[in-house]
Amino acid sequence: MIVHYHYDERYIDKENYKTSHEKILGILNQLKAKGKITDFKVLEHQQAFPTEQEKKVFLEKLADFSLIHHVGLARIFGSRKYGFSYIPIQFIIVYEDSEIKEVFPCKIGRDQVEIMEYLEAAHKGESWTKGVPSKKEGVHEKIVAGIIANPALLEPGLTCVNRDMQVGTSISDLGFIDVVFKDSKRGYLLVEVKVKSGEVDEAIGKILRHRKLFAAQNNLEERGIRAGIVCPQISDSHEKICREIGIQCYEVTI
Repeated sequence: MIVHYHYDERYIDKENYKTSHEKILGILNQLKAKGKITDFKVLEHQQAFPTEQEKKVFLEKLADFSLIHHVGLARIFGSRKYGFSYIPIQFIIVYEDSEIKEVFPCKIGRDQVEIMEYLEAAHKGESWTKGVPSKKEGVHEKIVAGIIANPALLEPGLTCVNRDMQVGTSISDLGFIDVVFKDSKRGYLLVEVKVKSGEVDEAIGKILRHRKLFAAQNNLEERGIRAGIVCPQISDSHEKICREIGIQCYEVTI
């Protein structure tokens, strides 16, 4: 994984940008030293985009990335009226095998993920991904709200990180995790909530897929992330299957 840090030299001496510039360079060096990234490049805008045509090609590439990956970039690299027409003063591109993996800052749902927010999460080995506004209602929403308000319904020591967390690398491979918790050992527990016992088969497939996407997107070891299913009623056969493949089962009625 390689990170390109882009900045505009005309503004970097201003105090607020100078401070963030130094912080970004410092943490990039730390990430490389710890082996969390392979390398990084520091690119001044005039060096990276010497002509308007090169700038245009780059912005078109970001527009395609934004659409495919379902992340908001148009307002960051442009405006409400003229999306993808502007290069911000500071931004980073995360590459994997020469392909763009992530862009920061970016917007997911209603939340903007800033450069340092992502870099600090990567340094700590934590998740940076955000949730999106929930459109679910009824019993499902009651269960989700209930376990967020009282995580001890599942197990002691849980803290809610986020809900309806968006994961995936493209529209065709997009998923939403109902609730993400951290446990007492600072590990992650990803939870899929179902209302009916007949939906548990679907939940098994979804939570395993979402765990893989969550690990890949946050550059975390999958084996350190637990998966769980919450449902008012889970059959003995489903519990046995889940136990064999490492999924926690929680019967919760709210």
